[in-house]
Amino acid sequence: MRNVVKRDEMRSFRLPGGAVLREVISPKNSLLERVSVNEVALSPGVSSEEHYHIGCEEVYFILDGEGVVHLEGESFSVSRGDAVFIPPELSHRIENLTDVPLRFLSISSPPFSREKTVSGGKG
Repeated sequence: MRNVVKRDEMRSFRLPGGAVLREVISPKNSLLERVSVNEVALSPGVSSEEHYHIGCEEVYFILDGEGVVHLEGESFSVSRGDAVFIPPELSHRIENLTDVPLRFLSISSPPFSREKTVSGGKG
């Protein structure tokens, strides 16, 4: 484990809905313990799956492009430089309605965990 993670050492995988997530820095690849940072890319017309995180706060920081964030029924337009706070257990998704890619950082505390991510909205 180390303090610097090179881009070619970062793991990437496709999420449900078609978004691509790159694990930038987290306890899995560094000395971090209480936070994770992921880069997410949404191609034009792609939306993340609606989901929520058990016990995890999340922040989206928009790097490039424009999109719409849906937070339990409320919708907000976002673009480069905008930040979105997503409290634990709040159903959310983000979509790219433009013809250019949307990229953002997803910062989670405690660190992102697939095991604590629940698909669909809360009913």
